[in-house]
Amino acid sequence: MITISLAIFLLLTAAFVFLEREREVIDPSSQSLSSGHNQMEMLVYVVFVVIAVMLVGFRTPGVDADSLQYIGVYYTMGSDKSELMEPSFALICSIAKFFDDVQVLFLVYALLAIPLKAYSIFRLSHFKMLSLMIWVAHFFLLQDMTQIRVAVATAIFLYALFDLIEGKKKKYLLLCLVAVFFHYSALVLLPLAFLGVKKMNVLWRVFLIAVPLVFYAMYFKGVNLVQLLPLGAFQEKVDAYENLRDKGLAGDEINIFNMLAMFRLLVYYTLLFMYDVVYERCKEVTLYLKIYCVSICCYVGLSFLPALAIRGSEVFAVIDVVAIPCMVYLVKPSWLMKTVLSVFAFGLFIMNIVLSRYVREFV
Repeated sequence: MITISLAIFLLLTAAFVFLEREREVIDPSSQSLSSGHNQMEMLVYVVFVVIAVMLVGFRTPGVDADSLQYIGVYYTMGSDKSELMEPSFALICSIAKFFDDVQVLFLVYALLAIPLKAYSIFRLSHFKMLSLMIWVAHFFLLQDMTQIRVAVATAIFLYALFDLIEGKKKKYLLLCLVAVFFHYSALVLLPLAFLGVKKMNVLWRVFLIAVPLVFYAMYFKGVNLVQLLPLGAFQEKVDAYENLRDKGLAGDEINIFNMLAMFRLLVYYTLLFMYDVVYERCKEVTLYLKIYCVSICCYVGLSFLPALAIRGSEVFAVIDVVAIPCMVYLVKPSWLMKTVLSVFAFGLFIMNIVLSRYVREFV
């Protein structure tokens, strides 16, 4: 049901990708990201939100990778066996227990994450239908369906990005602290407040070109950044990850050259080398590239501890939803790149269903 519903929605959205009025035709002097909303696009988003909340909120436990674990934590919450979770999780569990229905837990998280993420993507994206396809094909399955606490945190992050782009750093920091209330990993989002959003000079671009290459070089040299970083209060969590790895309960290596990682690297360097072209139409690309760089470096630099590398990079990687569609600005006619990115989204969806098994309806 979930897989078929999402596949059909992806197909329909792909058709709208080519009908979409390109928001690339905007007044370059305008700094507003919320102008020019198209009624058709808005309707598609609203329909998806309704469908997605129902699919996630009323899913059959066990159809995804994490729901049974959440149910286990729900029933042990408050006992000696309960795990250390964010305050928000305890609060939502209390609401679910008031109704005496664990399904309420998933419904509340769906209602918190999905509408806010949809609104934020719609407000930020220059190509809303492409952004929707990338979200459905990957981050919806990975976060909204599976990592439900992270899903709320990244939804708040995307909402806060608009304030960061407009220079409202205090509001951004406040929203990120709210995200921490839903998942502690959102703490890594706080330093982004100090990234500039103005047009980058040559030195900045050279720096962004070099940094991921340095991290890959350190990987080949066997440099373990996890052992070098002063982790402080996070050391206990890192030790727990290492313990799971040593027991064989977590993978002891990740392939930093997998297809998705290489595609993201291609997008990053393409947007970086064609920065001036993209910047003319999308001023936000400055911030997107800096966040992209952080995500790539987290994935490579922390790869000696796979669980930490994946979790750390994925919080930042949600920027893909609004950054990847900017590739359309680089090719004329635009339908060529739209076709490439639509095919990429379909391929990613199939990979996530068949290989990553984020939804386990047929296996």
